[in-house]
Amino acid sequence: RGWKPLIKSYTRDDFEALRAKLHDQLWAGSSTDDNAIFYQLTKIFLIKIYDELSTDPEKPYKMQIRSTSSGEENHDELYERLVKYYEKASRQMLNYDDEKLRTFPFLVEGFTKTKLFVAVKELQGISLTENEYQGYDILGSFFESIMTNQEFFKQSKGSYFTHPNIVRFILAMVGVDE
Repeated sequence: RGWKPLIKSYTRDDFEALRAKLHDQLWAGSSTDDNAIFYQLTKIFLIKIYDELSTDPEKPYKMQIRSTSSGEENHDELYERLVKYYEKASRQMLNYDDEKLRTFPFLVEGFTKTKLFVAVKELQGISLTENEYQGYDILGSFFESIMTNQEFFKQSKGSYFTHPNIVRFILAMVGVDE
């Protein structure tokens, strides 16, 4: 069974603390590729957003660790449940078909079920779709913080990230910086 309500008053400082905590738990001392962790987090965020947008207000969220008669659900149970939900979210929000789901499976290579459990535990109580701080791009700031604070983040798989100062300059030049 899931729980509610989600915290909707997360500040930039709160998200920076969360980013640092996830970094310590998922990246630091890890043999997992930096890109793999980044891509796995984007999949976790996809599920979380889909869950918040599609869950009936009277029902528990799916992107939370459930209680069982013997305590918390274990890593395997959470993984099995979220794989199914990832497929549903990918079909609904990204128009993925079976081929795309085979190409982009839920758990990326090197990202363990233990790391998945840790990430869900840290994110499960926070709302990503609603925030009391209007005009604050929660996900944009979170991922920008990951990119600018990750010393060894590598460009691969055709992904190139433009430095935030260049992005701000371009936005100002075309007049959409507001």
